[in-house]
Amino acid sequence: MARQQFDTLDGLRGIAALAVLVGHVPDRTFLHLLPTRHLAVDFFFVLSGFVLAHAYEQRLRGEMGTVEFMVRRYIRLWPLYLLGTFIGLVSLVGHMPPAPKLLAITSLAIFFVPVLSPRLTLYQQAVFPLNSPAWSLFFELLANVLYGLVARHLTNRRLAAILLVGLILLVGTWARFHELDAGSTIPHFWGGFGRVVWSYFAGVAIYRIWLARPSPRLPAWVLAAALVAMFATPWQLIWPLVGFPALVYLAASAQLDGRTKAAFTWLGTASYGIYVLQVPMVTVLSRWIDMASPWWTLAFAALVVVTAIVLDRVFDRPVRRWLEGRILPRARAAGAT
Repeated sequence: MARQQFDTLDGLRGIAALAVLVGHVPDRTFLHLLPTRHLAVDFFFVLSGFVLAHAYEQRLRGEMGTVEFMVRRYIRLWPLYLLGTFIGLVSLVGHMPPAPKLLAITSLAIFFVPVLSPRLTLYQQAVFPLNSPAWSLFFELLANVLYGLVARHLTNRRLAAILLVGLILLVGTWARFHELDAGSTIPHFWGGFGRVVWSYFAGVAIYRIWLARPSPRLPAWVLAAALVAMFATPWQLIWPLVGFPALVYLAASAQLDGRTKAAFTWLGTASYGIYVLQVPMVTVLSRWIDMASPWWTLAFAALVVVTAIVLDRVFDRPVRRWLEGRILPRARAAGAT
């Protein structure tokens, strides 16, 4: 299959990452404007299912094994995540927990393992206390494992069965908590399973639909406005079930040109860094700066975008290349045995 760059999807991912940032800064000015910004995670899962189905489905049915696929996924996520976790450690200077507790938290964090004991977590019972947004990366990797295992035999009927399970879990999360903002803390941790199973495999399904019947070509700015509008409404269940899959389907064929293309490319490059670095960075900066101002929120958003773009070039890509050169040959060999 010819390589295709989904620039609009990447740009929308960056916009969603910035929407998440609104809930993590000290200033509360923008919160009422984006009441369902936490659903950005569900949007990420749909995007991931779509993009990874495009990149890997045929290869997983052929020469690529699950081990190599998961190694690639770890390498993609690990460097910036580990950097964010290190910044999270720095933010504890002067407020360090006991050494055994800190060692346990750090050891679990390195391998994307959530903290599920209230005695180990640091605040608000976060399952990733050093870098709280990483809870969604854990569930992303779980979905990756499941997809890697079943992709070779994933007929449309079996995909529909997985979606049904995800739908039941998602509706169960809504019924239990009366919202979908679940997965990041110990009491609400199980709610993340429904969010990722439904949304990730909805992305896979949308990719297959898009392959068979490409969507109409709409301007990218219209789709960006639609995404922000979804975060600005109080409807929580309808967007993961219908809105986000439909938006991804339409965005896959969207038109990009001129300044819009440049802006979306930059946002796409920065998107993962924005998401995985924002909480550690704001935690450190808040110790020296009073950020309780909308102007500080805007300045911090710009800082995170620039930092993410710079780190993509000087840190993330070089480290990933280095890891790929040393680990992927062994993963291929393991998959071949």
